[in-house]
This record gives sequence, C-alpha cells and structure tokens, in this order.
Amino acid sequence: MDDHRWTRGWLASVGALSVLMGCHGGPQATPQATAPQPGPTVSAPPNSHLKREEIFFIKGDSTLSPGAIEKLQRCATAWDAGGTWVLAFPSDSGVLFDVLERRLLALRVQLRKFGVQKLETRLLPQEPEGKYDVIYIEKNVP
Repeated sequence: MDDHRWTRGWLASVGALSVLMGCHGGPQATPQATAPQPGPTVSAPPNSHLKREEIFFIKGDSTLSPGAIEKLQRCATAWDAGGTWVLAFPSDSGVLFDVLERRLLALRVQLRKFGVQKLETRLLPQEPEGKYDVIYIEKNVP
C-alpha cells in the first residue's frame, strides 16, 4: 500500500484481523464502499449504560503504560469482567496497520489477565487527530 498507511483496502484487512484475533462483530468490507464506513453501533440492553474509557498510545508505539494497565484493571473490576467488551478505534487515523494490530493484541492480552473473556472490535467514524492515538474500551453495564 502507498506509504504503508491505510487506504481503501485497509477495511478488508481490519476485517481479516478481527477473524485472526478471534474478534466477533468487526468491520465488514463492502465492494461498493469508496471510503471507510463506521461499524455497527453497540446497542445497549434495556436498563444498561454504555461505559467507555480511553486508552492512549504514543504515536507509533503499541506499549501499554502502567497507567493504562491500572485503568484496564479498574474497569474490569468496576464493570465486571464477564459479558461482552468492545475495543473500538477510529477509522482512517493514519496509524500503521501493524501498530494497530499490536495495540489490539496488547489490550486483549491484558484484559484477559483481568478475567475478560469476550472481546469484540468495532470501527468508529473518523475523529480529529490528537496528540496521542486512542483505542476505546466499552461495555454495557446495568
């Protein structure tokens, strides 16, 4: 791909990544799409609330900081490790595919250490670029 950044074909790659990593409900490629489309929204069960926390990454790095690991542990405790968790990330963020892949894997490994077993990925609409790259962890809780 040109300059190793995501292009139109990256959506298919993310879909393949979600299959390889055991993710369910990840983005789907559509042949007619000319631009990345957001994935399906997470619908909250009745009487529940969507909880969301940001995990920030230094540009080009996939390492979880000690603060990020503490945040993941607090969330796993407060939100209950059971149920379905979502790793959501903005589309077309300019992040290299291999960096995104390592970040998602690092989050999955750490959350599994805290008892989270069911993880899905979700593609979000494009967001303005910030100082740090972000992946959101989400869960519907009662």
